[in-house]
Amino acid sequence: MGFNTFSGGAAAPTNPNILPEIAGLGANGQGTTITAHASAHTLGTAVQMVASTSAAWSGFTLALSTASSGGIRYLVYVSTDNASANLIVPPLFAQPNTTGVQNFEIPLQVAAGTSLYVAIRASTGGATLQAEIIGWDPDGTGNAPGYTTADALTTAATGTTQASSTDITVATDASTFSSVSASLGQSYGAFLVCFGASTNPTNAGHHTVRLGKGAGNTVIGARAFGVTAGSPGTNRFSVLFNGPASSGEALGLNIQGPTGGNVFQACVIGFR
Repeated sequence: MGFNTFSGGAAAPTNPNILPEIAGLGANGQGTTITAHASAHTLGTAVQMVASTSAAWSGFTLALSTASSGGIRYLVYVSTDNASANLIVPPLFAQPNTTGVQNFEIPLQVAAGTSLYVAIRASTGGATLQAEIIGWDPDGTGNAPGYTTADALTTAATGTTQASSTDITVATDASTFSSVSASLGQSYGAFLVCFGASTNPTNAGHHTVRLGKGAGNTVIGARAFGVTAGSPGTNRFSVLFNGPASSGEALGLNIQGPTGGNVFQACVIGFR
């Protein structure tokens, strides 16, 4: 199958055919159940998803589904041994709801023979969800072009299981940006944005997220989503933007909606 992967610093991105390596999927088509700690906002035990990858990957998709309850918020940890050491990507914010699937596209190199584990913390103690990992093996050659490093550009709020502790208020215009970084410490080729709401949105309708860089907030990625009043309207929002930003540039987010006032928290991860 084809999948848009990234060159991670080469002159041009590549788009090779991908042979998927699927991990964590049971014979019944269900993902592997991951359980949070019995205490809310406390990291649970890591579960092995794959003992040894059969090929080098240019990245992978992490699919999360079947939350215990629709409003539960999760921080998800992917590591090579356990959740307290050797994280390969910073904590991801997820809110997949009880019936939906939330996919995270992670364009990071994974060497052949790597073990991968997933652990979660949740806003409700003992909460569960199901996880599946789909590795991207370009042409089955193991010649993976993905990035090598993922940096957290926002700080996850572990004490409340939120994407971050910084509120982003919806604007009715496309030019009001909330700062993610006043000055990037590194240059990045792609960004993963995932966010949710710690309180239920009050205003419904079509919303658009923009990721902007520089003093003028040049837009390097945009995606629309819908909000339902009175429910976690941002659940399943996790988007990979393939747009570069240079060291020293500012990075910001704009969330535009028909009515201002909804408040969200965002998780932003840069790949280099």
